[in-house]
Amino acid sequence: MENYVLGEIRLGREIGMKSHRAKFMWIECPYCKNKRWVLVLKGKTTSLYCVHCSRKGEQGIAGRKLLSKINKGRFVGNKSHAWKGGKCLTSGGYVVISLYPGDPFYRMGSHNPKKSPRSETSEHRLVMARHLGRCLKKNEIVHHKNGIKDDNRIENLELISNSKHLKEHSRGYADGFNKGYKDGMRLALAN
Repeated sequence: MENYVLGEIRLGREIGMKSHRAKFMWIECPYCKNKRWVLVLKGKTTSLYCVHCSRKGEQGIAGRKLLSKINKGRFVGNKSHAWKGGKCLTSGGYVVISLYPGDPFYRMGSHNPKKSPRSETSEHRLVMARHLGRCLKKNEIVHHKNGIKDDNRIENLELISNSKHLKEHSRGYADGFNKGYKDGMRLALAN
């Protein structure tokens, strides 16, 4: 292997790289002192540290910590590219809303203060609480009259007890079963 001078720039074809026309610079990793060829784009080297130091070494960890400090809070909440107004849809079909300290209904939601200052609550419970002007108790149940879990209009919501809620759902399932059974019998008789 030839002895190259630090900072020397060569074309890829001269040093056996796949990119024949690209320029490469001979540099030394500031951490482990290993020398290697690094791609030069717009007059600057693409990486200062070697692969091992940037991933595992102290410089890699320090670099990640520095980036973390620089970007802290920059992509959070409404600054995030994925911001949807603080709402998300759960796998159960309910809409969940993020609440922040200072909101009068903040204590109604569930939150983990070690993870984040925000709390989360179901939108239908929040709509009912705002309508009543107070926080709901844990044992108070908000029922969707039409059964559509993301239809959170106040006209579609009612505050009921747990026993009445169970009766509503069991009656709804029985009605649905009976309707399906009758429709199936009608089709069978028609054929």
